[in-house]
Amino acid sequence: MELHGSPHPYLLRNRPEDVRDVWHNPQAAAAVQKLLQHATTFVVVGYGGREDGVMDLLVQAAAVYRDKNLLWVQHSPGPKTLSPKAQAFLATSRKGGLIADLDAYRGPNADIRAEIDRAWHALLRERLADAEADTTEVERIRALRLAGKDAEAYALADQALARVGRAAGATVELLKAAAGAALEFGQRSPAAEPLGRAVE
Repeated sequence: MELHGSPHPYLLRNRPEDVRDVWHNPQAAAAVQKLLQHATTFVVVGYGGREDGVMDLLVQAAAVYRDKNLLWVQHSPGPKTLSPKAQAFLATSRKGGLIADLDAYRGPNADIRAEIDRAWHALLRERLADAEADTTEVERIRALRLAGKDAEAYALADQALARVGRAAGATVELLKAAAGAALEFGQRSPAAEPLGRAVE
């Protein structure tokens, strides 16, 4: 989001009353809600947080989607200069933080890029580890199914899905293996739950 314009040269894009009145715009409210809903990390750079309408939307959305990774980068040297609404925004999360005394438009941007790069590499390492764990579990589930141990295959698949947060973090291969294990076990089990899991 860019509220005003580029600092080189500064070009005001929105009148103060337009920014204030955005609070009453249902499309703007929906856009900010969606932005926070799908964000894993929300970083504010080069913005003071003093416009009521915009900040009210951000605070409201952050209150709905609590404990997001929120980071506010400001040029001023300390937290005393952070606007009250920016403070309210950060207060919606136990994972909120302030980086002070950083110029958003000059050299220290490299520091922000480096932090983003470090976070991205950590996420990639985590995903790779999860994929490797999924591969091992998929192989074990298949081996148990081939050995006719449907109940054990189903239990292992259920544990693997619980570990990755059901379908949200599972690979396609793990989902297929889990569905197959649930179907085979469900056809032999008097309980309805395994077939329900297979359908899921």
